[in-house]
Amino acid sequence: MNIEKRLVFIQSELRWWTNYVTKELRVSIQKEELIDTRELLRSLSKEVVMRTNLQSGVAKIIFNDVGRFADQGAGRGYLKGIPLQNNRSANKKGITKRPPIKWYSKNAYGTLNRLMYNFATKYSDAIIEGTKDVLENKLKNQNQHVN
Repeated sequence: MNIEKRLVFIQSELRWWTNYVTKELRVSIQKEELIDTRELLRSLSKEVVMRTNLQSGVAKIIFNDVGRFADQGAGRGYLKGIPLQNNRSANKKGITKRPPIKWYSKNAYGTLNRLMYNFATKYSDAIIEGTKDVLENKLKNQNQHVN
């Protein structure tokens, strides 16, 4: 399989995954009724960046920080790394540690196995097909020269 075909293959799999995860995230945002749901939905976007010199690609899912805070159970005055009983500003405001709402990590990391499976099986199938094409073309060329 030549480099261009590899890049197209990688790009198509990454695009499939980002589309799939983005749809799942939209459903999860609405289901969980997160703070600023509409704003979070508007900020949700995806991007696939190909790196031809490394023959690889990067999939990015982008959204507002509010979504990250909800996923991690941070924000609302709670300072990460400081125990709540020692966090004076949070205590004054009556803030307790909020539980994480796993709308992002559950969906994104939960689908990585599917992406890896697609890469492993489809990529090996594509290599087999590419090898078959090369061999068939050589046989055709040899038969044309003999006739």
